[in-house]
Amino acid sequence: MRRFDATGVVMMVVGAVVAYIGYKNTGFILLREEIIERWSVLIENGKGRANQIFNDTEDFIKRSEVPRIAVERKEIAPSVAKMLGITRSFLVVANFENPKLVGYKTFICAGGYGNKL
Repeated sequence: MRRFDATGVVMMVVGAVVAYIGYKNTGFILLREEIIERWSVLIENGKGRANQIFNDTEDFIKRSEVPRIAVERKEIAPSVAKMLGITRSFLVVANFENPKLVGYKTFICAGGYGNKL
């Protein structure tokens, strides 16, 4: 008598769970096709200064007194890594004043890279 191989069933269940988690967490996962533009810069000797960069950036934006701008710090997964519990700190900036920018958000991340930031 042949044994039942449950591998296929397990893979379908795991796939359904992953799809459901991705669907429920869509607001906190950055998908590649949603990124319009990307740029980065390395800050020499910036290791360990991510909080300072976040605070200075947030202060700069608030001091600019742009009407109806929202700035908040969030833990976000830059991909489906959210399902693995891997997140990064981001400043999320949204402008609700300019009709052309409503619906768009700027995600600012400061992550260490060796002795750089």
